[in-house]
Amino acid sequence: MPPSLPVSNASRNQQEVKSPGPNTRLGLVLDQLRSGDRIRVKTVVAGGSAAENGSIQTGDELIRVDGTTVTEMDVNGATDLIFDPQHRNRNSITPERSVKPTGAMGPETKRAGGKPCGIGMTVMDEPPHLVTFLQPNGPSHRSHAIEIGDCLVAIDKELVADMSMEDVVQRVIGEEGTEVDIWLERVPKGAQSYSHHEKADEIRAQLHRLAGLHQDGLLDKRSWQMEVEKCWKGCHSVRLTRGV
Repeated sequence: MPPSLPVSNASRNQQEVKSPGPNTRLGLVLDQLRSGDRIRVKTVVAGGSAAENGSIQTGDELIRVDGTTVTEMDVNGATDLIFDPQHRNRNSITPERSVKPTGAMGPETKRAGGKPCGIGMTVMDEPPHLVTFLQPNGPSHRSHAIEIGDCLVAIDKELVADMSMEDVVQRVIGEEGTEVDIWLERVPKGAQSYSHHEKADEIRAQLHRLAGLHQDGLLDKRSWQMEVEKCWKGCHSVRLTRGV
């Protein structure tokens, strides 16, 4: 039976990744954000059998290798399993993957009737929305201000730290060429706490109070903006232009 490399995502199809011969490399680089997280495909190396077939893409999650579940493994364990000498002469892999990685907010995101208008960034489906992938040469990548592992907190002065993936994507997309301001929290590697996600209810109540003061004329626009930005204390902001 050919070894399988299922990848978890929402909608699935199955294709067979074939290697022309036993000495052909698979060409996958795996990554794991923190201990205990799912292992994801970080890079599909050009020239490898995976790249030539095109069935596996950056951002896909690794679930099983040759029938062995790897969701509880670290990257080293999964890599050792993939390159186990017992399977050195295998010539095919069967991935199970989605048409598009979940959490993607890249140029392929479209508004009905509009042009591509994403920001070239993928985050985790469930809060906290950690950045898992930056599209090479996309808006987020070109900013040089966003790193894998950053936690998405706010979009255009609206708290998104605890929102669903669908709601987050709706706030990211827009007309190509328009700007969007995003706020991200960066925590030490290995940290398990994201303050803006954990205090979302408190922050949202404060934003609602500030909006009321601004609408009632008790806060001018500049003062309101300054007070809102205090809600993102400890975060850094990035202004991006939607597009490719």
